[in-house]
Amino acid sequence: MLPPLFLLTLALLPFSKTTPYPSPGPCTGTCTGPIHDPSLIRRRTDGLYFRFTTSNRLNTATAPTLSGPWSEPCPALPHCSIINVPGRCDLWAPDVVEVQGLYYLFYAVSAIGSRRSEIGVAVSPDLECGSWRDLGAVGVPKGSWNRIDPNFLLIPAVKGLSGKDEKEEEEPKGYLLWGSFWTDLWQLPMAFPPVKLLDESAEPVHLEFNTTLRPQHRPPGPSEGGFQFRWVVDGTQWFYLFFSSGGCCNRPPHLAPAGEECKIMVCRAARPTGPFVDREGRLCAGGDGGTMVLGSAGEGMFAPGGQGVMWDEGLGGVVVYYHYVDLGVGKEEFRFGWNLLDFGEGWPVVVRWEGEGEQEGERSVTTTTATATTTASKRSGEGEGDVATVTGSSGGGRVRKRPFWR
Repeated sequence: MLPPLFLLTLALLPFSKTTPYPSPGPCTGTCTGPIHDPSLIRRRTDGLYFRFTTSNRLNTATAPTLSGPWSEPCPALPHCSIINVPGRCDLWAPDVVEVQGLYYLFYAVSAIGSRRSEIGVAVSPDLECGSWRDLGAVGVPKGSWNRIDPNFLLIPAVKGLSGKDEKEEEEPKGYLLWGSFWTDLWQLPMAFPPVKLLDESAEPVHLEFNTTLRPQHRPPGPSEGGFQFRWVVDGTQWFYLFFSSGGCCNRPPHLAPAGEECKIMVCRAARPTGPFVDREGRLCAGGDGGTMVLGSAGEGMFAPGGQGVMWDEGLGGVVVYYHYVDLGVGKEEFRFGWNLLDFGEGWPVVVRWEGEGEQEGERSVTTTTATATTTASKRSGEGEGDVATVTGSSGGGRVRKRPFWR
């Protein structure tokens, strides 16, 4: 039974006619259980979706559509990681990306409360369980940070940049983001292929750091699960830094106080290395910046986080996916959630998907404006360079803007 104080705080959440955010998109099959920190990719050869999650040597599930049915998971690395630190058989926070025809799976090796952590990478030709070759640690140095929650940002090669001949092709670039708790989110450039840092002696870039004390002068809330996404809005390229802010994993009676539970935040910058600011112009590295994208919405949607962002060709739009808790079902089981995002005003806004036949035929989406920010507490993506943002017509559907909370 939930404690009375927690039930009271739920009752005081800012509801309108509905909750502040749209419900997650539909999900069938394996949608509940070990679904913490999801990472999604769609296989180029056949369009099959793969979902990688924390624990069980990186749970791997597949589905023909984003909404499922999701298969029973199998382990990506059945023989554990070759990195010899505690937790090598219980791997965390995967991040999967396709680079030059191969798939790379980044992961963290750690234990709860430990800073003896490492970030590793494995490579596969087809994403299937048992096909991954573990390459071990990528070389993130020790520091004030915790070496967990990796995210790889790929910036593809582009022809004709910076006045070069159009026949010349600028080299692809890659950046590894990591960090969680302690000093929050950091970044370094990666070599190609992306199995090691470009320069292990380079100074890491501090992308995001929350310094605001919580009530009663408690330490600042943690930030984790950083995820960078490249997107073009009205001809301008932006780099968006999504991250999870607040407490994610406590159970009653130790749930985070209202407002301090996990939520999805965002900042953006003109360059992948920052500086990142929020919608109000506040710096995210030391200025406590961060604009809320998605937060709790009553008992059925508590503490969303561990997010990633991807362009989904089937839906014709940008998708944010995440884990969350349905307190009416259970407090120890995470659920898989997803929503469409609208970047029409330059900042991501959660939108509701409505209609039958996901990825087939007619559908419509409803924009939910959610731009609240937090000062108490606060996963590689890329936009398809010439693809329009999710405004106006979207794959035969209709987009109608209807803000229901600011």
